[in-house]
Amino acid sequence: MWTHTDLGKIMRQDLVGLGQAVVVALLGMAVFIAAGMGIAFVVATILNAVGLDPSSSY
Repeated sequence: MWTHTDLGKIMRQDLVGLGQAVVVALLGMAVFIAAGMGIAFVVATILNAVGLDPSSSY
């Protein structure tokens, strides 16, 4: 006997999987942006401690 395919269940599972993938991607981007900002802050702090002004190069 053939089992009935529940297309609504398949669509819900796909949408939940897609939603999870989007959330993971956004969190990953946020982590990379935060890491970049942290590195830039550390570099600017070190340059200021040495006596260089990084804003003058803009």
